[in-house]
Amino acid sequence: MAQDPRGLEALRHKIDQLSAELLRAAVDSLDGVLMALTVDGKILFSSRTPTGRGDWSVVGKNVLDFLPPLERELGRACLDRVSRTGVSETLEIDGSNLPVRLAAIECRVAPILEGEVVVGVTVLAADVSARRRADLAVRESEEKLRLSVAATGFGTWSWERRPDQITFDRTLCSIFGVTPETAPRDQAQYLALIHPDDRELLRTRLAQIIETRHHGRVEHRVLRPDGGVRWLMTIGTPVADERGDIVRLVGGAIEVTDRRQLQEQLHEARKMEAVGQLTAGIAHHFNNMLMGILPNIQMAAEGASPELAPLLRDAEQAAVRAAEMVKQLSRFAGRGKPQPRRLEDLGQLVEQTLSMCRETFDRRIDLRLQRDPSAPAVVAEAIEVEHALMNVLINARDAVSGPAVTRPQITISVERVAADAPEITEQPGARHVDHACVRITDNGVGMDAPTMERIYEPFFTTKGVGRGTGLGLSTTYSVVREHGGFIRCTSSVGRGTTFAIYLPAGEAVRPVNGARPTPGAVAAVAQRETILVVDDEPVVRSAVTRVLQSAGYRVETAGSGDEVLARYGAGINGIKLALVDVSMPGLAGPVLVQRLRERVGHLRVLYLTGYSMAAGPDPVVEKPVSPEALLRAVSDALAGP
Repeated sequence: MAQDPRGLEALRHKIDQLSAELLRAAVDSLDGVLMALTVDGKILFSSRTPTGRGDWSVVGKNVLDFLPPLERELGRACLDRVSRTGVSETLEIDGSNLPVRLAAIECRVAPILEGEVVVGVTVLAADVSARRRADLAVRESEEKLRLSVAATGFGTWSWERRPDQITFDRTLCSIFGVTPETAPRDQAQYLALIHPDDRELLRTRLAQIIETRHHGRVEHRVLRPDGGVRWLMTIGTPVADERGDIVRLVGGAIEVTDRRQLQEQLHEARKMEAVGQLTAGIAHHFNNMLMGILPNIQMAAEGASPELAPLLRDAEQAAVRAAEMVKQLSRFAGRGKPQPRRLEDLGQLVEQTLSMCRETFDRRIDLRLQRDPSAPAVVAEAIEVEHALMNVLINARDAVSGPAVTRPQITISVERVAADAPEITEQPGARHVDHACVRITDNGVGMDAPTMERIYEPFFTTKGVGRGTGLGLSTTYSVVREHGGFIRCTSSVGRGTTFAIYLPAGEAVRPVNGARPTPGAVAAVAQRETILVVDDEPVVRSAVTRVLQSAGYRVETAGSGDEVLARYGAGINGIKLALVDVSMPGLAGPVLVQRLRERVGHLRVLYLTGYSMAAGPDPVVEKPVSPEALLRAVSDALAGP
């Protein structure tokens, strides 16, 4: 069947018309403007114009004329490259002056080829202003996040497991003391910056995060290249790929050195408080035992044969030395007997202590003093402060006296430390006032970390047998603490040691808790008065009874306050003096005295105690006491009002 030529032509016309409409629809659906240009930029076709479709006013004009001068040159250069090379390019320009006003234009410039010759170009210009605004918002958000993180001191890191690659941000580099160029690149380099004692802990924690697929945290130390040690809190979380495999850990770290130091100082203070309480109890029991030893030895020595007398005298000297050690223990425990304090020139106390050192130390030791004239005076018990300084200086002397130190030197400085100085503000419990500071620095053998942790413990010493009691620094620690100050020590093996003693600046004060007047002489002959001795230790009751009876006193004894009240009922007629132990099971000494005075009114009392205590309305005798001192105290108490 023959085809109608006119019908076939009509069909082709409809198809061409439909193709044109489809092309127009496709062009109109584009998110942007499609243009056809000559190679020099003349507009042959534009899919969109300012007045809409059908307005061909821009046709024949050069697209470069619509661009600002700077971008016009960029556009011309782009057209030249595409026409010469036949390779498409992308160009971003300011589109505010184009036929369709757009803030930001991304142009995709492609060649129109006839064979291998570029006869024109097409330009698809898309509006990217919204994308730019979104990018800008993302950058602003990232910058705000970066500033917020930087303000917290939080540094971020990431670890790609395969390949093994670690990335630090600048904040974390600063914490580790490295630069972005010297920061660790893999796990081995990272672990090299971790303190050796903490590396296994960190490896274990990273493995747990990967195994449990849950975030984790760990506190650890890092070794900075400058030798400094910092404590970090490191937090990490796992990241999985589409198959669920952990491919990355991301997280951050923040320095917690200050917090750790405060925790350690608090722990140390609590430990020293506990040791002080234990020491006080030990001192009390030692005093009771010495009270049963010293008077008996002294009384036995008076009537001993020539063969026994020297042995008893040696035993007496040993007991006296033991009593002195117990006093030092009491001082450490904060139970030392309070003495009058007054405003003292700390620099002068240092000079007085040094004068003794110059007389007794090896002449090879170079002792140097540096005094700051502005150093404030302190309220202090001069003898105790000098004793504390001497203890530190003796330790410094011993540190520089070995063969390893060829030119031994000890430097002492006295200076003012302002109330807002970090040493004061960062010290827990320190008074926020100016302080006077004494620094004692030696160039001796130094100490390692385990030794430094124990230097204030009673009886701890690194010296050989017979060369020290281990009470020197513990006593110094207690004296400084009782004066409202604190002490710091820095040391390293082979680099010497520095002790810094801080005492708060003070104002003149009246003496408090002063010693009682010197007691009078012991009465030549006791008048057979009856004395009640109350002490829970049988050996103490026996020793005191023997001393009193040897002087002619009648003695009655009791082992507790409850026994006294049960035995004497409503009164204690005939008893002239009660010699009462302060600390006893059941009723303590002061409570017993109060109960007795409620019953009989006036009662002369002499307290006997293994602890040091402030003088009150009734006199106090500290254990151990010699027979002569005990009798003198009893005589004074009986002669009192």
